[in-house]
Amino acid sequence: MVTIEIQNFGGTTQTSIPVFYSLDGAAPVNETYTGSIAQGATDTYSFTTTVDLSEFTDYVFVAGTELVGDDDTSNDDTTAEVSNLGQDTGVVAITSPVTGVGLTNAEVVTIEIQNFGGTTQTSIPVFYSLDGAAPVNETYTGSIAQGATDTYSFTTTVDLSELTIYVFVAGTELAGDDDTSNDDTTAEVSTFLCQPEANCTLGDGLTLVSN
Repeated sequence: MVTIEIQNFGGTTQTSIPVFYSLDGAAPVNETYTGSIAQGATDTYSFTTTVDLSEFTDYVFVAGTELVGDDDTSNDDTTAEVSNLGQDTGVVAITSPVTGVGLTNAEVVTIEIQNFGGTTQTSIPVFYSLDGAAPVNETYTGSIAQGATDTYSFTTTVDLSELTIYVFVAGTELAGDDDTSNDDTTAEVSTFLCQPEANCTLGDGLTLVSN
């Protein structure tokens, strides 16, 4: 349903005002506001002709009045953009594990999930994959409101005890997701034997390593 607010900028009460809206430059929908609006007052009108906004995209509306004999047509119309956010979740970060010394064979994988869509989402399928292996699939059972984020720690741990660089991919698999391009994220994690530190506060230190 399309609802507009009409203002009477003139000096006399106005009744039966022709109104219209147009979606994305299409032919206008014309109807008539049959109430009365006093000088300087406003009122709302809801069109009986509905509009299809089911596609996951941005829409541009133009709406206005077409009062016969209007003395100032410069303020007749207004424009508004409306976005259908649909259903859309994704993993925006892999927050653990992180690169470090002595990672174990039972590291917990934690992800940050964002709800990019327009409605609260609950019970979101999530996964992670290590170095291209078969994904670990679990379900985030909480609720995330529109635009909000939350974290999830997988119950299935991962072995990062080997001294190497690991590549993680993690994401969501929401049924009916309207934008799958933002579902996944990637992170690299390295396991070190040690992490040397330098302290040059005394003005000396190691300046060259050669073999």
